[in-house]
Amino acid sequence: MDYTPTNTENPGRLENLMRFPVVEPLTFTIYPRTNIVKLDPLLVNLLRLPGSVMPDSGAGLISKLLDHSDRTLCQDNVEAVIRGERSEYRQFGRMMIYDEVFWIKLAFKAMNSGTGQRVVKGFLDIFNFHRVLTELLRQMDCGHHNRNVLLHFAKVPIDTQVALLDCADIPYEPEQFCREFLNPLDESLFAEPLCDGYVLTAFRCDTVCFEERLKRLSSEATLRSPTTFFSGRSENFTDALTLRARFLRRLSALIQVEEGLTLTNIVDLTVATRHNFSGFRLHFQPQVNEAGYCGGEFLVRVSSKWEKTPVRPDLFIPILEKTPLIQPFGRWVVEASMDQARLLTSKFKTDFTVSFNMSAFQAADIGFVPFVNQSLIRFKIPAAHVMLELTETARPFNLDQLRRQVEALRALGLQTAIDDFGTGFNSFEALFLIPFNMVKFSREFIWTVIHDQEHLNFFAKLVDACHALKLRVCAEGVENAEMHRHLKAVGVDLFQGYYFASPSPISDAVSAMQASPVTDGILPDDGLLESRSDRP
Repeated sequence: MDYTPTNTENPGRLENLMRFPVVEPLTFTIYPRTNIVKLDPLLVNLLRLPGSVMPDSGAGLISKLLDHSDRTLCQDNVEAVIRGERSEYRQFGRMMIYDEVFWIKLAFKAMNSGTGQRVVKGFLDIFNFHRVLTELLRQMDCGHHNRNVLLHFAKVPIDTQVALLDCADIPYEPEQFCREFLNPLDESLFAEPLCDGYVLTAFRCDTVCFEERLKRLSSEATLRSPTTFFSGRSENFTDALTLRARFLRRLSALIQVEEGLTLTNIVDLTVATRHNFSGFRLHFQPQVNEAGYCGGEFLVRVSSKWEKTPVRPDLFIPILEKTPLIQPFGRWVVEASMDQARLLTSKFKTDFTVSFNMSAFQAADIGFVPFVNQSLIRFKIPAAHVMLELTETARPFNLDQLRRQVEALRALGLQTAIDDFGTGFNSFEALFLIPFNMVKFSREFIWTVIHDQEHLNFFAKLVDACHALKLRVCAEGVENAEMHRHLKAVGVDLFQGYYFASPSPISDAVSAMQASPVTDGILPDDGLLESRSDRP
């Protein structure tokens, strides 16, 4: 199947460069003796921008691929691979092409060439529209055949026309219609039956030409023409992506999903990742101790372009954790949180602490701690005001690796917490081996123990055990005054939940905390209320 980009004779335009569906790594080779680099032809096209000079060394290539903040760390580690001091190195970073920001993953691995010469093999993953869509579609529970057709469709270049054909009235099975009538078309890339008599097809020619061919085919074969829905065309790259997203939205009405994210959600997430995750937003939920507001947690939200309700975090976070996107997404969370932390720490008391989640997948990223350190310096945030909450339910922790990462973060002056303790794979062993500052219990866990006295007695002993390890305890999901009283009585240190405040945009959260200070953990304006009903 030929998915070569069209109009490659002018590779300086973003529209021509990024329409081809790069879903596999591009490769390059560095020859340590001469420091010469050999590039994959597609990578040559990608780098040949107007006025640019092609890299003639490993250092030159890194300078072309990474922005300044990521470049030094990568250069030092790649030099170590070139010298033979380490066998491989991986790093995430950003690459700018005109006004488009792409997250990329670089991997360098020392290998022996056929002549016995040691070389450094490089791999460049680009998280463009096609790659993100492909990774997310792989997680959809929509049936094996439908998912395979969608994955095939995700590789179609943006400048290629696509159509959805309703073949219910055609006196042929969709498989036979594709095989005998659509696939032989000169300009057809593929045609696959989807479901309920529909056929998904992609082709090089324009809409009018394709419709005329369909009519001619129908006439010659005495067939009725199928009803069609086209994606539309645009010479503008951004507009073309929007049209493709709308087409996928149309498909979502046909694709039945057993559970989890819908195809509409997948499209929303794919679009949201563009321009350095510009479609994602941070909300803030305050935390309260006996003295009042003492900090809070940044929570990620992403709105839907087509649905009234946002995409649920409990659905999209686990999906991201199953894909390579979790690493660049985690770094975006770090930077966005640090940026907003400046506002919050300047508005409140000196010990006000802001927190955000760190996936255990980031514990495997040797570049994560230096990245956090660079972010602290860049945004001028005192490390003591920042807490990283380790959250992981998708796979067990590597405790040794995690301990080293947490120790390195603590050495920077940061605080650390284990989030959602008692769920997923986290365990008491983690509390003994890893130097956390705090343990957070999830809303589900708190609601389980709060409604049963025996469970509450057990939780009280658990809180005592945490205190014996010099760990503070935070309870999430506090939604009424009675819950707050019971949890305070068993020794919980910090409280987070809708009784005090719901997650909201940063500016709204600041205004609400300034307008309604908390005294001794009680809201002065509605402390007599037994519950708050503003949780969506």
